[in-house]
Amino acid sequence: LYRETIFVHLAVLAYILMIFKLIRYSRSFQLIGRVLQMVKDELITACTACGILLGFSGILMYYIEHEAQPEAFANIGDGFWTFTTVGYGDVYPVTALGRLLSGVICMVGIAMIAIPTGLISSAFTSLIQEKKRKEEEEHKN
Repeated sequence: LYRETIFVHLAVLAYILMIFKLIRYSRSFQLIGRVLQMVKDELITACTACGILLGFSGILMYYIEHEAQPEAFANIGDGFWTFTTVGYGDVYPVTALGRLLSGVICMVGIAMIAIPTGLISSAFTSLIQEKKRKEEEEHKN
């Protein structure tokens, strides 16, 4: 019977740390690390832009919806909450402008996932092509 004791938690933590130690020696994880290092600046820029857009749109959502739903949008933090509850339906915009903004924010959210995905996949492709080119050069020599 599983019991939540400190000893069980320490044993699980030890296994997790062993897995991380093994990951260090994996070529695939080293490749992922190099790829992330290659696009680090671009990823930071994309995340910063995402944060700025999220902040701006949360504030804008609050000001658009506050008068129509003062209990649901009591503060600016509630404007941010709208973006995290998509699909739950506990807080959602009811005004036409609020719904339009919500639709635009959904599109921006998709772009904020697509941009880093494109950056990472492009870096993977270039790194793999570089690796193949080096292997071909070694075979010629």
